[in-house]
Amino acid sequence: KQWYQRRVRGARCQCCKLVSGIASLQSNGAVVKTSGGNCKSSNIIYGASCKLCPSNNVYVGKTVQSLHERVNAHRASFYKVLSPDFVNDFELDDSNILGHHLASVHDLKERNDFNSSYKFDVIAYADMQLRQQSEFWNSFI
Repeated sequence: KQWYQRRVRGARCQCCKLVSGIASLQSNGAVVKTSGGNCKSSNIIYGASCKLCPSNNVYVGKTVQSLHERVNAHRASFYKVLSPDFVNDFELDDSNILGHHLASVHDLKERNDFNSSYKFDVIAYADMQLRQQSEFWNSFI
């Protein structure tokens, strides 16, 4: 394995297990080369692919956080959707779309369903100047 595909945070890191390390991914009919990365990669554009969907649609997100922190936030939003106190009339946005997808499209209700349903890949790295330019981010979406 390449250096960026090795587990960085150790055997217990849930995020390391979700990084697929593939060379390219297909989304909406387009092939996109990935940039390699691991759970500590930050200032990135990343793709989240649902392993349960027959189509090749990929959620594309951007973050200045490490991939590990961002995946944890997506996972936490899925746990909120599963909560008995969850109210169904919430605003669907980037913070909760992956959890909502699993619950509403695939009717998944177990806490471990998030980890078994998604794979993540780093699509591109962004430097500080490019992060400020919305055209840069939108070119990947």
